[in-house]
Amino acid sequence: WSNRSASTAAVTPTGATSQTLLANASTWSYYFDNVTPVGAGWNQPSFNAASWRTGAAPLGWGTGPITTNIDVPAGQTRTLTSYFKRSFAVSSPDDFSTYTLTTRADDGIVVYVNGVEVGRSNMPTGAVTAGTYALSAPNTTTALATPVVLTIPKSVLVAGANSISVEVHSNYRGTPSTSMDLSIAASS
Repeated sequence: WSNRSASTAAVTPTGATSQTLLANASTWSYYFDNVTPVGAGWNQPSFNAASWRTGAAPLGWGTGPITTNIDVPAGQTRTLTSYFKRSFAVSSPDDFSTYTLTTRADDGIVVYVNGVEVGRSNMPTGAVTAGTYALSAPNTTTALATPVVLTIPKSVLVAGANSISVEVHSNYRGTPSTSMDLSIAASS
């Protein structure tokens, strides 16, 4: 799997350089299946997600802007967790001082870069499994209004292709909506 987005560079009014490494509305590989669990090590860079479906973000179902509907057919029981994976390119981690990831918790989210957890929101502490419930059930409007902003440590980045893996957890199986979109920006 290799879903890469084009990088864009801009100079801010203060003269500092910034670059979008992963834009919102990018294409992701995703896995949402209540029959077969996701494979072990799914969040590691070496995991092959070629058998997963792909779609443009925002991915999910229900209210809010959804580009790719990942919901199960009517009458089927949803699993609690959906999984998303793609890559993004970094020329050299030392090119920028800050790497900022912006996403949403709809309902809960855990984010990994190159297999290392870089943050979570609306999730319990400790180990997380496919059966872990999000702590609450914000609707999509609330999730969009209160973005989750995480700093990616430079120490987890590599020159070249980097893997980003996201798991989104529902607060209950019958939740009317869930969604995922994410962007990454680098700045000096």
